[in-house]
Amino acid sequence: MTVMTLGMLDLVTGMRVVPVVVWSGMLLAASLALAVRRRGRIGDDQDARRRLHTTLSGVLMAGLMLIMAIGHRHTIQQPGHHHAVTGPLLVAALAMGSAFLAASAARGAFRGDSMTRLGYGSLAASVALTALAAFV
Repeated sequence: MTVMTLGMLDLVTGMRVVPVVVWSGMLLAASLALAVRRRGRIGDDQDARRRLHTTLSGVLMAGLMLIMAIGHRHTIQQPGHHHAVTGPLLVAALAMGSAFLAASAARGAFRGDSMTRLGYGSLAASVALTALAAFV
């Protein structure tokens, strides 16, 4: 989550201390490392759901950061180019994934103890707001 926060602050403030591609790569690497590191631990279903949400939010945020940096309208290539469908499919996948993850995390915000609810609520809000910023 620290990588996500720092990357978003760098992008939103316009400072661009680190290129967005590097932030996205670091976010993907951190998400995958989190998933692999905790994969072997045996825990309850709540812990597994939290790990899944955290990992998926990192992957989605990496894509959303790239879309924010270049603008979703620029990912759609002109007809006749070699991969003219890649841009719209990527944008659609990120939009649907963001909506699903935000809704799923919002649902989790009404279960568990106060720290669990706070974690899910902040995850739902951050994904929803980042998607809104990326696609508007």
